[in-house]
Amino acid sequence: MTLISMPTSPAFTNSDWGISRTVAVSESPFTGASQVHSYPKAQWQATLTLPPMKRSQASQWQAFFMQCEGRANTFLLGDPDGKEIISELNFLAREFNAKASIYRQRVPLGTGHAIMCAKESLHGKAMVIYPDTLIRFEEGFDKNSDAVIWTKEVKNPEAYGVIKLNKEGNIVDLVEKPKSSISNLAVIGLYYFKEIAQLKSQLQNVIEEKIIHSGEYQINDGLLKMISNGKVFKAGKVTEWLDCGNVKSSINSNQKMLDFHYADKRPLVSTDLKLINSKIIEPVYIDSGVVIENSTVGPHVSVYKNSKIFTSSIKNSILGEDSIISNANVSNSMIGNNCKYDGNYQSINIGDYSELI
Repeated sequence: MTLISMPTSPAFTNSDWGISRTVAVSESPFTGASQVHSYPKAQWQATLTLPPMKRSQASQWQAFFMQCEGRANTFLLGDPDGKEIISELNFLAREFNAKASIYRQRVPLGTGHAIMCAKESLHGKAMVIYPDTLIRFEEGFDKNSDAVIWTKEVKNPEAYGVIKLNKEGNIVDLVEKPKSSISNLAVIGLYYFKEIAQLKSQLQNVIEEKIIHSGEYQINDGLLKMISNGKVFKAGKVTEWLDCGNVKSSINSNQKMLDFHYADKRPLVSTDLKLINSKIIEPVYIDSGVVIENSTVGPHVSVYKNSKIFTSSIKNSILGEDSIISNANVSNSMIGNNCKYDGNYQSINIGDYSELI
């Protein structure tokens, strides 16, 4: 039996779960009395309602359903209500003496729609930050402007959304994947608003006017409405922009972040690490409760809570929580939470609750 992972994004919007048993009914030819026989063992049945989604998102669900081959495979439901993530967000807020207000976008209708899911909290000064991006910058920004959009200089602006500046250095337009030369400043998904209620108002107009691109309401249409109403937008610049949108980019970003933290002399290895006849090559990140035995780990490896590594060599990789790696020689790999791997592939990518033995 193989353990497979259920997709979590986009999550199902409704579900109906039940247990199915094999039952037989026999009737006596003499008395006419009937008797019900319930056979041992049962199976789960579920009806899931999925939201509208992009083709790339649908492929994840299609692959999951194709692997649900009766008794041949099983899966863990995980956390469809996001309780674990909510707990982590609340913990993060407390670290900064803040209170978390958490809203969920149940249907993937774009960045503008996602922001409006939190409309009850859209007032005052605010930052909007896309979660799949890591950035590094040292310069301050103009807090007196109505908004700031952070950017990064890129060599191929035609592959990104970019800003257009006037002579005063104000942003006057946002262009997605420009075909002509406009600027090399790509929008990275980090925004400041002196009064975010202004964005809320314009996004409400976008929704009411049904300004839709590829089935989605985009933040850019709200920003452009603010600009056309005379709001002053300034450009911020970052020195590093690290994408975490796929496995390859996440591994590369992990490598760079470890270099940054190591250069900044940040403590990266937990004091309770159990290192038995093993070697660590820095920079690495080792979380609490980790055991490493007869192995070499690093450079550029992140190992999260309670994972165990035996008789292995791992470099330039990410290993999630509560996973066990044995007899492996891997690099450029990403292994999820609660996984078991024992094999000789040199590069692997396995999701949460997976076994590859």
